[in-house]
Amino acid sequence: MSQSDRRIRLTEIDQQIPQLRLQLERIQGIESLTFPILKLPVEVTTEISVRCLPPCMPSRGIATSTPKLWPSLAFPASEPNTELLAARDHLLECWLARSGQYPLSFRVLELPHCDQRQVGRPCLRLLLEHSAQWRRIEIRMKLPGIRRALEAVKPPILLDFPRLEHLRIGAGGYESEDLGELRLLGPALQLRSIHLTLRRRPRELGFDFGGTGISWSQLTNRTPVPSG
Repeated sequence: MSQSDRRIRLTEIDQQIPQLRLQLERIQGIESLTFPILKLPVEVTTEISVRCLPPCMPSRGIATSTPKLWPSLAFPASEPNTELLAARDHLLECWLARSGQYPLSFRVLELPHCDQRQVGRPCLRLLLEHSAQWRRIEIRMKLPGIRRALEAVKPPILLDFPRLEHLRIGAGGYESEDLGELRLLGPALQLRSIHLTLRRRPRELGFDFGGTGISWSQLTNRTPVPSG
């Protein structure tokens, strides 16, 4: 670029500066109108927030007492330490209490590097106590963890799944040829979709769906997928 071209370019920029300043002032004016509270001192903003607490508390109460707002949740089957495990179980208890009798949808995921002895418990018992509300369920855990969690449910809970429509299970991590029988379900007459991700056929693993009370003809989607 020649020297004359630079002069021309600088002249053009100088001519644009007043217009850009005017646009900036307009934007700043709009922002000050939209968020005037940002110009207040922190002490004043704090006092406003404190005075708003009483009317906000009823709104929070409405939210926590409306089951329709708490129909679904995803959480880990275990945690790296006991503190996180206790926090997870407390969260689950709060969620189940707030959901009332509303149909539940949840995902249980087994995370790596967790204490395998604690996988699935006691959260599974909490969930099984609300089995009548289950609707869409996904469980991704190693088979030994599922078995240990079910065996830890004592005394046995009478299971009933009148609302269950969709069940997805991803199980792996087993070596023994003799895994015994694993009864996964009670009556589930509304079940329409089953998706299993396993290394072998369900019967070879001891999965027993005989207690569901369903016929395979009522399913609109059934997908047994060997994982390897």
